[in-house]
Amino acid sequence: MNQLKHKLLAPSSIADSRVHGYSQGVLVTKGKKTLFTAGQLAQDAKGKFVGGSFRQQYKMALAGIDAVLKEAGATRRDVVKITTFLTDMKGDLKEFDKMTKEFFKGTMPASSVVEVRALAFPDQVVEIEAVAVI
Repeated sequence: MNQLKHKLLAPSSIADSRVHGYSQGVLVTKGKKTLFTAGQLAQDAKGKFVGGSFRQQYKMALAGIDAVLKEAGATRRDVVKITTFLTDMKGDLKEFDKMTKEFFKGTMPASSVVEVRALAFPDQVVEIEAVAVI
């Protein structure tokens, strides 16, 4: 696989998003393939939803992202954009920021976080999708 070449964008004229663990933009300067993941959630290998705390659900959703990346021959470092859906922005955003920083370890993809009224399963509180360039 070709190594992704990209530049993290953080214009000084707008808010510094790096404090939350994401970039305002990612300029991809080299890459041959683009991977779009489906929304990942706390689901086991048989497709059964596995509830629990926000932290438990987000950890499983991130593991889903890892699995799709691996299947495509990619890694977390190839992710350029994430979109996350939360059912409780006020209650979960701080933990989301912390876990996202830990997961991406400084690569900081561009990110959007959206609060929604509900997700696919009654107790589901988070879903995440990613775009990677490989």
